[in-house]
Amino acid sequence: MAQELATTKGRQTYNFVYTPVRDDAGEICGAIAIGRDLGRLNADSRSDPPPHSGQVEVALEQAESLQDVKAQARELANAHQRQHALATTIDNIRRSLDIETIFNTTTQEVRQLLQCDRVAVYRFNPDFSGIFVAESFAEGWKALVGNLPVIADSYLQETRGGRYRHNETVAVADIYNAGHAQCHVEMLESFQAKAYAIVPIFHGETLWGLLAAYQNDGPRQWEAYEVELLAQIGVQFGVAIQQAQLLDRTQRQKEELTQTLNELKQAQTQLIQSEKMASLGQLVAGIAHEINNPVNFIYGNLTYVGEYIRDLLEHVQLYEQYYPDPPEAIAEHAEEMELEFLCEDLPKILGSMRVGADRIRQTVISLRNFSRLDEATVKAVDLHEGLDSTLLILQHRLIDPAHGPSIELVKNYRKLPKVECYAAPINQVFMSLLGNAIDAIESHFASQGDSNNGERVKPKIVVETAPLGKDRVEIRIRDNGPGMSEAVRSHIFEPFFTTKPVGKGTGLGLSISYQIIVEKHGGQIECHSQPGEGTEFVIQLPRSQGGCEGVGHPE
Repeated sequence: MAQELATTKGRQTYNFVYTPVRDDAGEICGAIAIGRDLGRLNADSRSDPPPHSGQVEVALEQAESLQDVKAQARELANAHQRQHALATTIDNIRRSLDIETIFNTTTQEVRQLLQCDRVAVYRFNPDFSGIFVAESFAEGWKALVGNLPVIADSYLQETRGGRYRHNETVAVADIYNAGHAQCHVEMLESFQAKAYAIVPIFHGETLWGLLAAYQNDGPRQWEAYEVELLAQIGVQFGVAIQQAQLLDRTQRQKEELTQTLNELKQAQTQLIQSEKMASLGQLVAGIAHEINNPVNFIYGNLTYVGEYIRDLLEHVQLYEQYYPDPPEAIAEHAEEMELEFLCEDLPKILGSMRVGADRIRQTVISLRNFSRLDEATVKAVDLHEGLDSTLLILQHRLIDPAHGPSIELVKNYRKLPKVECYAAPINQVFMSLLGNAIDAIESHFASQGDSNNGERVKPKIVVETAPLGKDRVEIRIRDNGPGMSEAVRSHIFEPFFTTKPVGKGTGLGLSISYQIIVEKHGGQIECHSQPGEGTEFVIQLPRSQGGCEGVGHPE
């Protein structure tokens, strides 16, 4: 507003009209003034303003209005910047639910908008101590995140958040003139701060942390709109935290459900496989029992048959000795039946029958040892018996040309103590490993032939056993098949993973073997293999299971 001023200088009287001039910040930086010498005017004219004085006043009022318009434009620009920063924060929350990304991006934008030295996010611990978790700071200042220990503010801890828990904001223009305790000032100095504005961040109804703006180079008078901007950003941070935690909880639940579903599928498949093995064991045991009875009858009577045949042959010899000239009909019958050959071949036939019956008996024993239906609990067993029983069952695949080339079997057994274990599941492991070795050799040599760089190579499986100290034993099963790559080897113990053609493998044999050795017996099973170098499985078992009471029954 223009004002008029009269003054006297010496004998002359002057009249001035002036208006202030403001800078872009609205501060007065000067004035515009127009003066006139009243001593040169007569008395009548002295009371009348000059013809152009009204125009001057209008011009001065327009200049003042222009300053007001500029101030309003600045306020609108600041409001637009605040709305843009808030909109950007909301957009960041919508585009990314990664809370760390949201914190880092928004603190940088807010610091640039406020033109302060640092904007930081502070998170409370359950005891209301806390740490800085994100920040943006101007060049020349030290980082707080990761460089400060846990901050234990006694006031915040005792009041469980102080005035911030009531959603109040704090703006301090000068930490040295704010009435702070010395310990509080020292803490702020460790932040390199001279002035600050702090607003709370709520997660639902719970005080989660603080959003702080710091001026480090000197005091600063915080504007109301700046504190309001921080408060609005703090509210949006609370929304982001809630959404991020909800997403995290949802993802964890999804992972748990997926894991549970996979475990159920695996358990179902393994249960089916276990039922199949149990049924197979019962079938094998039943067949062995049914074969065993007549074989025992035959085998037991072979001794008597041998004695009877020996007596009859001796009787024929005595008859020929004392009656060298039998009647013609007897002589013709003896010649027709080839009596001499019969007397010579009959003992051999009887010996062959004895060998065959003995072989059947051994097979029956092996079948019973493999099924182990009478050993459903932990017992001390001879692992060599289990290996030999399994090899006997697979014998036809080792020597039968219909299944591929004959496979050389090498057994290097060292003396082993008896091992406490579930015999039937351990035999199942042996069957799986040996069966896989035979499959690998058959497919490899069927496609490659039996030569390697012009040299004849015989398919081979090596089974070795050895004690390991006083507490463990080791079984190694090695073949000279095609081997496998590291990519394949790293997955072979996973359920349903198989390299066999569709219909030839379920992908469960090695997975179940791993569970039997590692989970049920506390042992180890490893696979060593390289392409073209064959494959070796190494099993280590503890000699003792710590007593039968401490070991669960096999599934």
